[in-house]
Amino acid sequence: RRAVRLLDPSEAREVARLYGEDDEFREQVNRYIHDFEAMLRQILSLRDGSPLGVTLLSSDMGKLYVVLAQAIERLRA
Repeated sequence: RRAVRLLDPSEAREVARLYGEDDEFREQVNRYIHDFEAMLRQILSLRDGSPLGVTLLSSDMGKLYVVLAQAIERLRA
């Protein structure tokens, strides 16, 4: 759980720096974000999928997605 706590600005800058400099890290982050978003789209397309989507986003996997996406500016605050 400590790995998915919200990042402070210096930690977010470090993730962004690694993303820009480390090809393997960038590839893994892109794959994680792509797969998570695909899973979320599939869940939200289901009847009554919204509560499950909220649960998914609030899980550790969802928190990691948000942290990574925000750090690489995929999500705008």
